[in-house]
Amino acid sequence: MSKLYVCNTASDYISEVDIITLKERKINLTKYANRIGPHGICSYNDNLIVANNYSNSITKIDIMHNDTEDFFIGVHLNDVRVYKDTAYIICGETNSLITFDLINNRVMEYIPTGIYPHSIEICEELALAVITNMLSENIILLDCISNEVIGNIKVGHYPTKSIFTPEGKGILICSSNMGADKPGGIKLLDLESLTVVGEVMVGRSPVDICCDQYGYSYITNFNDGSISIVNYNSMKELYKIFIGGMPRGIVKNNYDLFIGDNYNNLLINYKLSSKEIKIIPVGKEPNGMIIN
Repeated sequence: MSKLYVCNTASDYISEVDIITLKERKINLTKYANRIGPHGICSYNDNLIVANNYSNSITKIDIMHNDTEDFFIGVHLNDVRVYKDTAYIICGETNSLITFDLINNRVMEYIPTGIYPHSIEICEELALAVITNMLSENIILLDCISNEVIGNIKVGHYPTKSIFTPEGKGILICSSNMGADKPGGIKLLDLESLTVVGEVMVGRSPVDICCDQYGYSYITNFNDGSISIVNYNSMKELYKIFIGGMPRGIVKNNYDLFIGDNYNNLLINYKLSSKEIKIIPVGKEPNGMIIN
């Protein structure tokens, strides 16, 4: 049975939530350090890999045996993804991408990024990573086989998250306009031409996005308490769902959306078919999420 895992950055634990019963189990990360700050999360075989803001480490969580291991990486880790047996970790303070061998548990390589990398996604089929750099307002594309940067594209004010479309032909980018008195937007980058081919304005400060194979994307608008539903083929906003708070991370499972409310410390389950909302209290500042 699938579980949802939520990084509670200010509470130093991971919430494991059963997506059917919505029951929560806590995975505590504070074995040695005073503050951990789990922020980004991904899966690796039967493990979870967590990038921590405050302890400068990643945590490998063995879900089956309820055991954790910590490995020092660098200052202020924001996000992590895995390609084959290598973890790709972005380090916000040093403006770098750090690769880590998950078999031998050692740092392998430091790769420069833009200024303040905030998120990373990897398309395994393309062996391609996209890193979103907030302060340099660009994304970079990285070949995961050679670990060479093959693209550097300006994408607008304060980009926060980029994801590959399901068919692997494009990248959807949250251009948040954070701090500006205007809405943010979603841009569509064509991977063949490496040019932006579409844009749609959504809510204030869009910070996270997920999409499905049916042509729909779901965006959290952090500063106006809403979720935008966008058709990414036509690049049109279809409607908004107002849930309040400060929606941060978002994932979709069948007809259910799961949204972390960063302000009220809640996990919100929104059913697209019935518009029913269920609330699950979690830790402080829920951020990165994954269904595994």
